[in-house]
Order: sequence, then structure tokens, then C-alpha cells
Amino acid sequence: MRALDRVAQQDLEIEDWLLIALHLSGGLPSRLHVQKLFFLLAQHSEYFREKLEFEPYQLGPWSEEVNDRLDTLIGSGYIAKNEEGLRPTPKGEQLARELIDRVRLLGLEGEEELVKEWGSFVARMSADELLLY
Repeated sequence: MRALDRVAQQDLEIEDWLLIALHLSGGLPSRLHVQKLFFLLAQHSEYFREKLEFEPYQLGPWSEEVNDRLDTLIGSGYIAKNEEGLRPTPKGEQLARELIDRVRLLGLEGEEELVKEWGSFVARMSADELLLY
């Protein structure tokens, strides 16, 4: 998987941040929650704003890249999707911890903190609350 190859490289990709976000938040209830989280990150961080594009959609802002990368992580066995939502698998948790070490080596602790704070916030919201926020 590309995420494994990138651990030693300079920057992190959206699929890396997806895994980190699901790890730090303990998982998210739905794709809608994931999309809203990354939209909020792009609103509050130039770092994420440069990496993502969102378009209006029926259920709020939508990023095709976030959706595609999430599918990749699910298909590769790094994220499990079940009735409880989306959560890292054991191998996803291991990779997320390695990626967090990389985040810190790159000096991206501010982005890590944003992911943690907004992930926790979004995880507590219902789908209806997300649509109104």
C-alpha cells in the first residue's frame, strides 16, 4: 500500500490523515462524519486546505478524494466498516501509530491536535446535527 511506502517520505497524504483521524477519534459513525471532519479541517488549516477540494453535495461538502481514499483503506484492510461505523483494524492502528510518529518528526503537531479536537467533536454529533452544523 502506498501509505506504507510513504512513512519514510517528507509529507503525508490524505489516506494517512484518514487513518490517523480514525485512530485518534476512536472511529467515526459514518462517511458523513468523515467528510465533515475533513471539511472542518480544511476550513481551519491551510495545510489541509491545500490538500483537499470540496464540492456542494446533498449531505453537505463532499470530497471525492476523501471518499476514494477511504475506500482504498477499507479495501486494504486498514479500516473496518460495520454497524458501529468506521474504525481502524489492528494493522490500521499499528500503521496509524507509525504515521503519528512521522507527523511529529515533520513538525505537524498542530495539525495532529486539530485532527484530534475536531475528530472528537464530530464523533459526538448525530447525522442530523452534522447536516445543520
